[in-house]
Amino acid sequence: IPCDPGPCSIGVCCELSCSSHVCMSGSLQPSAATTPCTGGVCDDMQCCHPHCSSHVCVTADHVLIAAAASTVCSSGTCDDGLCCEQSCAGFVMCPMNRLLKGGAGAIGCPSSVCTDAICCEDSCALHASCSSGTLVMSPETVACPMSGCDDATCCVPDCGSFTCLSPRLSKTPDPPCPGGVCNDGICCVDSCDGFVMCPMNRLLKGGAGAIGCPSSVCTDAICCEDSCALHASCSSGTLVMSPETVACPMSGCDDATCCVPDCGSFTCLSPRLSKTPDPPCPGGVCNDGICCVDSCDGFSCGGSHVLLAAASTIPCDPGPCSIGVCCELSCSSHVCMSGSLQPSAATTPCTGGVCDDMQCCHPHCSSHVCVTADHVLIAAAASTVCSSGTC
Repeated sequence: IPCDPGPCSIGVCCELSCSSHVCMSGSLQPSAATTPCTGGVCDDMQCCHPHCSSHVCVTADHVLIAAAASTVCSSGTCDDGLCCEQSCAGFVMCPMNRLLKGGAGAIGCPSSVCTDAICCEDSCALHASCSSGTLVMSPETVACPMSGCDDATCCVPDCGSFTCLSPRLSKTPDPPCPGGVCNDGICCVDSCDGFVMCPMNRLLKGGAGAIGCPSSVCTDAICCEDSCALHASCSSGTLVMSPETVACPMSGCDDATCCVPDCGSFTCLSPRLSKTPDPPCPGGVCNDGICCVDSCDGFSCGGSHVLLAAASTIPCDPGPCSIGVCCELSCSSHVCMSGSLQPSAATTPCTGGVCDDMQCCHPHCSSHVCVTADHVLIAAAASTVCSSGTC
């Protein structure tokens, strides 16, 4: 190139180099000072090497390295090997009660070595306790913030401060209240109080008002217990009075609960008689008052009645002894149609309670017909008693 007319100048002898170019993306090539700009126009394509920040990783679960913005692709072309590293996506080594961090696919692992410290964060399962309320449901699925697990993240109000109205009971343990709103349906269950479906010879359990029914479904099995009416038999003694009102223990009905001594082995002193059947002895103590009754033996029947022949074997039960129980009508009340009462009329019973002359009276001679020839009744025949009963 001649310098004519001279002298030589930049305009005649030189062209623009890349050294004056400002890269829009990337950094100037090391040879920028000796690299001419075609047609006097410099651009990134001629003058610059790209940074990794312009690269798109194509390897699965990889992200740009942390220094991508300052890392130059000196060959002029960026690739995954230079610009990318493994991300936390797919990391499966988080220990119990720690979770894969949110956005794990955007978290890079230096030198593609992922660890628990890089990829995982605590879950609410590691929250020591709630100062109020209770842990969220499935706390092992709820991530704690970077500042650490706290009540705001890990706890929800529970039923601890909710009052269930009788006969409903509080659930145990106190369930959490979704959305922080507690109500009867969440916090309470029905109790056995008022349960009326106990079958025959089973009783409502003692303290039924303190027995909760799961899911508020009360049943015989939950609310009822056997009564002594189901006790097969007593090995000694007799069943308690009203056995259907006496509850058996959880271990089952037994003699200790359901049976009491009875009067079977108690001896009543004459003229008293044993009650039948043998009554139970309350408190296990038998005595005359419980076991015995008066007999008719020695009862005074009065003028028109006589003591029954078996008086000593007839109990006055329920007492007291009376004419109706112990006595029968005697001939002393009879009026003879013919003849006079027997001298023993007061002690002569009337069969079947019906008196007649045959049982009670001796005839007078006036009723006799003389059979001896040429004989007639004596003058006092109307007042003469045939004391043998036959005239």
